[in-house]
Amino acid sequence: MILKNHSHSPFHLQLEVLEGRVPPQHSSFNKYEKTLYQERSGYFGERALDYPFRKIQFPHFVTHHTRLEVNHLNFQMDTNLWTPRYDLIIEAKDYTGHISLRDGFNQIIQQKDVNGQMVTNVMTIQFCKLRNKSCN
Repeated sequence: MILKNHSHSPFHLQLEVLEGRVPPQHSSFNKYEKTLYQERSGYFGERALDYPFRKIQFPHFVTHHTRLEVNHLNFQMDTNLWTPRYDLIIEAKDYTGHISLRDGFNQIIQQKDVNGQMVTNVMTIQFCKLRNKSCN
């Protein structure tokens, strides 16, 4: 059961409006178009998770874009799968090209074709551990 559905961010909605109002010959058009493409890609990537969640046969709840505060620190989670036994936090990504994970180095390596040229991006994954001694 989905308790909190997907929603577009205000930034995404603003870019959607700009798409119809900014002419293609405007100097910032390509920048807006690229940013909107990334926003749409992220949104649809997160929505793609809904189908497998509907197939789960045990008691669960799903929330999207949950923002919590712990010890005066705020953090946002893309998708949460809540069950009676655990909470699975999912950070959804929708990368293009060939993706490889280097576990020992905490890296994601993306290789993709950009205008006929192979481009490689190396992204470092940062893991954070939250130590909470009191839940006040």
